[in-house]
Amino acid sequence: MYFSGLRKLIGSVEETRFYDVAILYLSAQKYRGLSIVDGTGDGGRDVLCSREDLRIQLSVRRDWENKINEEAASTAASGKSHLIYVTNRVISPRAEAAFLASRYKFSGKIECTIHDLNRITTALARPGRIKRAYEMVGATVVPTMHATSAEVAVSSLLLFGQEAFELREQIVDANVRAWLFKHPNSSENTLVDEVSRSLPGTSPVKAVASAVSRLRTSGRIVGPQSRVALSEAEFAQMQSAEDEFLLAREADVAAVAKATGLLREDAIHLLNLATETLLRGRDIAGGDADSESVRVFLAERGLSRQRTSIYKVLSECSIARHFQYANTIDQIFSTNTFDIYRALGSRTEITMVLDTSVALPMLFGLEFQVATSRYAVSATTLLEVCRSHEIAMMVPRAYVNEMASHGLRAFEFLDTYDALPEDLRPFLRGSGNAFLSHFSHIQSAMANAGGEISLTEFLRVFGLRRNASLRFVENRILSLLESHGITTGMSGYYDADIRRQIAKKKSPHESNHILDHDAAVCTSLINDSARGFILATWDKVLIEVVQGLARVYADSPARVTDFLSAIEGIDYDYDHSTELFTTLLHVDEQYVERFAQRLEALRTPTQAHKLRAHIEDIRLTRGETWLPDIDDLTYFLDASSSTETSSITEE
Repeated sequence: MYFSGLRKLIGSVEETRFYDVAILYLSAQKYRGLSIVDGTGDGGRDVLCSREDLRIQLSVRRDWENKINEEAASTAASGKSHLIYVTNRVISPRAEAAFLASRYKFSGKIECTIHDLNRITTALARPGRIKRAYEMVGATVVPTMHATSAEVAVSSLLLFGQEAFELREQIVDANVRAWLFKHPNSSENTLVDEVSRSLPGTSPVKAVASAVSRLRTSGRIVGPQSRVALSEAEFAQMQSAEDEFLLAREADVAAVAKATGLLREDAIHLLNLATETLLRGRDIAGGDADSESVRVFLAERGLSRQRTSIYKVLSECSIARHFQYANTIDQIFSTNTFDIYRALGSRTEITMVLDTSVALPMLFGLEFQVATSRYAVSATTLLEVCRSHEIAMMVPRAYVNEMASHGLRAFEFLDTYDALPEDLRPFLRGSGNAFLSHFSHIQSAMANAGGEISLTEFLRVFGLRRNASLRFVENRILSLLESHGITTGMSGYYDADIRRQIAKKKSPHESNHILDHDAAVCTSLINDSARGFILATWDKVLIEVVQGLARVYADSPARVTDFLSAIEGIDYDYDHSTELFTTLLHVDEQYVERFAQRLEALRTPTQAHKLRAHIEDIRLTRGETWLPDIDDLTYFLDASSSTETSSITEE
């Protein structure tokens, strides 16, 4: 989608900028410990890396054939056996093959892998690298991206589809069971931490904890929290799956040993090197670090001339056939920020909009992180996942007004609070005022941690003091939000029809100010076609009003957090071959098959016309069945304010 534009930019930048881009590319190919060595001004630079068996040369020379022969000579002189040549020139597969066959002077002595401009661009025009690549060449990513109907449908299915949701649960379950299979009688905390660390996603801890709970309920894992283990039946089933695979693996080792003449240990090592590429169905003769390891291994054992036949044997190994759904699982593992872009109207600028019922608990949690309340945990988690996806967070200006009004009403209650007996104050947790209810939670959490805070001190943080004006409190809240990287904005104008639609669905006793504010926010979401939006709200009416927009996803904050946490961020560089293998070995195939069939149907050109119906279907399903958990955050909409004002103007 960005390939042609990025290729032109990389091909035309000056030499030093190209070297920066080349380092980014090599990092994407899993080469580690990279550092450029100053050259001699001959149109190239050496690069050191953690692999001591090869030399890497970056070059902008036009006479690439001469340069490669020169560098191959240097590689031989240094006692190394493999040259990686990275160039900003386009070298066609035919030209490369002709050179290596007849004009390469070190054929059979020094392995040579050429990474040309097309290969570099293909790797960098991907999530996690495209933005940095554009920045390195002095450009910016355009706000909209090209995506086919099938690509949009696939991303929508990956993000919102029920089949993908169920498969993600099964993947987490499989990895929890696999970890316990290898580490029986571990504590539940250790189990959650270790599995979370191994899985993709920006914050998979909650998903892993939920999986542990599901497996306990079903009886598949047993024991107290300090000593969790698989049930006897579950252990036997997993042992059987591993035994079956090991038998197939032995046949693969024998086939590789026969084709190569290698000893058993070397055949196993070669098969291990090829496993990651085989699982993903990639070209084993490709140019990434995994396939290069295979080439180097064969070269070191004098098997370079037999590469083609050996690659054929490797590609026919049972590991590739045994796990027929490897690509399907890998797609779930690889879901990332670009899928969000595609699903939300193909916009590359996404903004998370928080309504009052979400913004206030988040602000309390961020300001009082020392009090490890569930609000602080929820707030920091949502903030972290948004940052990992480079999604800006915003509280509309109208909702800042509501936040300040809630605070002023809480301050009016201060004298009454001070007069309450100590044993009655905890009952304020059930208050309809957000400041009072959350203060009680935070005060309790701080007391448990050995600290203390009074209501006066708590309110003062938000600018709430005697004779403070509404504008003063709004400005203070604005400053606090901005200090956490949360912006404010949106026009105060609203569409009268949208307001009438909201008023019709809400309580007849709803405040006019609240209706004005909600109408203004929905109007902005509908009219701003330049961006994609995620609206985090408990208000089902607002969700319904914007539900038909492809570039707006609206849901409860708990669901939004779960949704973003399960997806890799913008800078993902995830090496998950072990987890992929574990999942394939132990996941329930019926869930994988169901998702694979849905995925294949969407990729069929004849299904493209069903895209709009598909998106509407999955959004309707999600809205109707995924109800918010009221325990995650406190829902409130107190519209009885005498201090609340409306600066909203009808269009």
